[in-house]
Amino acid sequence: MAASSAAAWFLLLAISVTNAPFAMSSNRAACMPVVAPLLPCLISFSTMNNITKPSESCCTGASLVAMGAKTKLGKIFVCSCIKRLMLDLPMITPRKAQSTTKQCSVDLPIPHYDTNCILGN
Repeated sequence: MAASSAAAWFLLLAISVTNAPFAMSSNRAACMPVVAPLLPCLISFSTMNNITKPSESCCTGASLVAMGAKTKLGKIFVCSCIKRLMLDLPMITPRKAQSTTKQCSVDLPIPHYDTNCILGN
């Protein structure tokens, strides 16, 4: 529990230290606080698997990222980073990612490829 709490604080800190999350989203290193917790989900997010249930570590990571997406700034940052991840890894689709987070009972907005994260559409 302490590790997940520390990770959540790290994510919130990363989101709060910038005034321009949309500019940071193109910087892959800046997105590590969002991407790292989601690494266990990459298999579930991929179109190249038949796994029916995401792992516990995937659901824990998705929950941590969702905690960072509670504010407007956090939502923009998380959206931008997840969108960047999907553009970098074409085997990850919004449909599979949405299905995975839903199975985890986590409210983590997954953008589509054409989503404008700043405007929220």
